[in-house]
Amino acid sequence: MRRMSDRQRSGDPETIDGPLGGRQRARLAAAISEAIAGWLAANPWFPAPGAQGVASLVRAFLRTYDDRPIIDNAGGSRFNSSAWLYVLTRLLAPRLVVESGTHRGHSAWLFSRAAPSARVLTFDISHEALSDRIPGIDYRLADWSTSDVRVRDPGHDFAFFDDHVDQARRVREAWERGFRWLIFDDNLSAQALFATGRPPATTVSMIYDPTLRDGETLTWTRHGRPRTFRFDKAGADAAQRLIAEWSILPDLRPVTGFRPQLGLTVVRLTDGR
Repeated sequence: MRRMSDRQRSGDPETIDGPLGGRQRARLAAAISEAIAGWLAANPWFPAPGAQGVASLVRAFLRTYDDRPIIDNAGGSRFNSSAWLYVLTRLLAPRLVVESGTHRGHSAWLFSRAAPSARVLTFDISHEALSDRIPGIDYRLADWSTSDVRVRDPGHDFAFFDDHVDQARRVREAWERGFRWLIFDDNLSAQALFATGRPPATTVSMIYDPTLRDGETLTWTRHGRPRTFRFDKAGADAAQRLIAEWSILPDLRPVTGFRPQLGLTVVRLTDGR
């Protein structure tokens, strides 16, 4: 295992190192592999790992994660989400990956390592947090909806949304551009919108929430400030008609012990309305 500097270690609470590192990593890899394989078995509509197997992908992820240029990706994808993103990318084998929400640039770098022959295009409305520009990655300072990007291979290409923008809207935009695979972060239920400062409502979970009424105003308080959201059933229904399958990925915290995140959701879109 590559040794890390004191500076790197002090900024990274999600690294296994030291004399027991090898044994710990082997057990961690096995536990992650079992969790991911279980989800794949329960969701046969997602591409299967084939002969390479999940375990080999997880081991490759651990080696890749060791080499990440952004050591502490606070506010973005940490270890647990990164493991999922790496394995899903390897299984989809895309020619094009579009990301909305560059943040520090970690996930775009991860996509470029998981799919080295793919074009990685990442959008954000601000680059204030961007740490380093990795050669070969296309960074765009704009909302992705302003671009004319089109899918290259609908069966494999995907878009990753970690931008705190209405997920029902993102479903509609992605479908119009030919995407059939989407990954969302922060897919909160209507009861959990308080968990982030800017929830991407209407979320995928809210699209399928039968208790929400058209025009209903949801209210909550975050850090002492009142927040509201008005539910648009027509927009949610339009997005639902475009979704063929969706699944919330299991939280890896029970097997990794690393801090939980709000979780990722995989969505497969329909081929027609």
